Amino acid sequence: MNQRIFELMEQKGIKMQHLAIVLGIKPSRIYDWKRNKSAPTEHEWGLIAQALDVSLAYLTGEEGSKQATAQLTTPTSALYSAPVEAIALTSTKLQASLSQLTQAELEMVEAYVDFLLSRRDAK
Repeated sequence: MNQRIFELMEQKGIKMQHLAIVLGIKPSRIYDWKRNKSAPTEHEWGLIAQALDVSLAYLTGEEGSKQATAQLTTPTSALYSAPVEAIALTSTKLQASLSQLTQAELEMVEAYVDFLLSRRDAK
């Protein structure tokens, strides 16, 4: 059952590290799923379905449509249609916030942005 996760990740160009950031878990947990050492929790299955933009039924191998029933909302989704003033304000706030992060945290932010862009490009 875990195999469908990795098939979808490959199709969408999503790396384990990116999915781990979105799910708020360590990449080693996803690696364990890949090796069938463990499986996602019930809650994680729902989050994975949202992140991969498929229905939970499709992800878990049950009968059902591949179409997602709910979209994953992202903090940056509002920026695509935001007025210029809002973008400038968000950019200033974002820069101030980023300056307070450690190098490891900045790398996580960068990986998350990469994930968001790859997910959008895959559609």
